[in-house]
Amino acid sequence: IMDDRLRSILRYFRQRYPELQLRLHRCTFRQLEDQLLSGALDLGITLQMEVEDNEDLRYCHYQSLKNYMVLPKEHPLAEKQNLSLSDFAEDAFLELEQGECHHISQMMNECCKRAGFAPRLFVCPDLSAQMFALETGLGVMVLNENHSALQNPHLVTRQLEGLPTAEFCIAWHGANPNPAVQLFLAQL
Repeated sequence: IMDDRLRSILRYFRQRYPELQLRLHRCTFRQLEDQLLSGALDLGITLQMEVEDNEDLRYCHYQSLKNYMVLPKEHPLAEKQNLSLSDFAEDAFLELEQGECHHISQMMNECCKRAGFAPRLFVCPDLSAQMFALETGLGVMVLNENHSALQNPHLVTRQLEGLPTAEFCIAWHGANPNPAVQLFLAQL
């Protein structure tokens, strides 16, 4: 999710508030939510659908990103254009273990259902294993346009009709007393 807008905000904070300690972490959706709720993190950038039902968390829209089907270069459809989601009905869809990103799994299941099939799932224990499974051809997955995997020369992306945009938000715990939270939000 690192983009020019976020780089600009972080640069502003380092210059304007040099005494403010900024720590950046990459974590899973579940880890991010847990750390926001426990107070271990002040702010997080995440998919809005992952936090909008949690009454303890507040959020504001950050950005909308296109989603793409990502597949290995050796995949039989890698050279084809104008594909639809139903073209991937026989493929395994790479997914994280239950509970990690329930809303994403539900959204993909609904998209596949609208395309006329139930996805065959290949469940991965964590993000690293999911990326490894993608790179080694064990399945396909949908990723947003800013995902670093899209820069991998061994993978190809295809825009498909019917894939919703990824709505990202800035999330924080509603009871977080850190004044830096509001300073950050004012820069959005």
